[in-house]
Amino acid sequence: MKNSAKNESLVFENSHGELVRYIQWNSQKMFAVWRADRQRIEFISDLSGFEADMKAQSQRYLLVSEIERSDLKSKPVKIGTYGTLRLVDDTEGLEARDEVQPTAEDQSTFSHFIGYSSVGHIAALGLILVSAWVIHRFFEKAPTAVTVAVFEQHIEEAKANHQIVDVAQHKIN
Repeated sequence: MKNSAKNESLVFENSHGELVRYIQWNSQKMFAVWRADRQRIEFISDLSGFEADMKAQSQRYLLVSEIERSDLKSKPVKIGTYGTLRLVDDTEGLEARDEVQPTAEDQSTFSHFIGYSSVGHIAALGLILVSAWVIHRFFEKAPTAVTVAVFEQHIEEAKANHQIVDVAQHKIN
């Protein structure tokens, strides 16, 4: 490698142009991979070792692009829709953001979404209540009156001839 390559670093910027990550790169070829388990882009030099690790862990990934050092010398390389990767000589003046702050546009979109969502939920609840009232009012059958007649039963008691019998004083065999 050249001596000037020792001070060179890669900088990954998101689609808004904000600095997300610094990358030290020592090889001639690098791969940009989207890991589904971490929901982020990773830059790796050895794809075969990475594939073996991912298969062993049963994790999914997507190969986004293959980058060569010569491509970065001329201009920044676009990494799918995730951002751009560029080569810089000195990273002292650059500051990476730990977390991307939401923009005002994101906040207003979120507020509109919450408003429309609440209106939709209230409308759905109103529709359920009105349909329950209509079904109860117009389609439910009125209970029918049932008359139960109780008839008297005449039971004649059987009058038995009762006789009083003396108890035996001695055991009868």
